[in-house]
Order: sequence, then C-alpha cells, then structure tokens
Amino acid sequence: MLIGLKTADIIEVDDKQSGSRSVLLVCGHGEGELWALSPHPIESMFATGSYDRNIAVWDMNNKGLVVRRDMGKAIRSISFHADGNLLAVGFQDGQISLVGFSKEKKELTEIDKTRERNAAIVCVRFSPNKKLLVASSNNCSIDFFNIQQNKLARVGYVTHIDDAVLQIDWATNSEYIR
Repeated sequence: MLIGLKTADIIEVDDKQSGSRSVLLVCGHGEGELWALSPHPIESMFATGSYDRNIAVWDMNNKGLVVRRDMGKAIRSISFHADGNLLAVGFQDGQISLVGFSKEKKELTEIDKTRERNAAIVCVRFSPNKKLLVASSNNCSIDFFNIQQNKLARVGYVTHIDDAVLQIDWATNSEYIR
C-alpha cells in the first residue's frame, strides 16, 4: 500500500503483514515555504531547509535523500562551509545554528547556536578563508561571527540598514561583503 503524507513524503507499507515497517519512497518538504538552498562545495549534493523545520541533504547523482533532521523550528536560510562538513542554518525566529554534516554516517548534528536577532535570518554565508560567518536578518542588520572553534562568537554587527539584505557574497580575500 502506498501512502501520501501531508509532508510530501510517500511511504510504502506491506498490508499483507501485521507490524510491517514503512519504507520511505519519496521525501520532500511539505509544510510551508522552502527558502533555504545551498550546494555542497565538493560533492554533487545540496542542502535545503524549510518552514517544515527540516534540513535535508540531497544526492544529485542518486536523485535521493542522504539525510534529514527536524530542527524544531522554521528554517529560512542555509549555507555549506567550504569543507562541506558544516552547515550554517538561519531560522525564522532569528536563531543561527552550526550543524555538522557527515555523509558517511548520514548524520546532521547541531554543534552550536545563538540568537542575536528577533527576526528571520534571511542569508548566512561562510567566508572563503573559513574563519567567519555573516548573517543578515529581516530587521535590517548584519552580524559577523568567528567560527574557528566551531562556536558562534559574534565579532561585529551593522544595524539601521535601509532595508533587509537578502543575499550576501564575500570577496575572495574574505575582507569585504557585497
């Protein structure tokens, strides 16, 4: 028997055996909007995050899910670190998390989190030198974090910007954002 869920998942259950386990056939983000998308810097994979509270990492070669984790709150932005083993996740409520990713273990592990703002984190980006994370929020501010020990230590911020900054990119020398 095939069952479609409101989360856009499709599962298969053997209706001939009592107590049989369900098998996930198709996985998707089902509730709310999907805003967060980031390509893996090395592998043919990408990560997504949605208002359904889930981070999902997808394999483009197999056209399927690698791993998914419920983060407990609506996700608005996501970005892979240049090494591919760390994700920055921005949430609708202003929280930012660092999440470890292991392809081999098929695991997503929250490492650290902070909440400096009370509005959606609309963009998160790691610097090319792998030392900083920048995050912009809907309340027209930008925060900078040192992430060298896999901890989010705020080292600076900018407020009173005329409008929310929706996309950020770093200069190749990691000295400027645009």
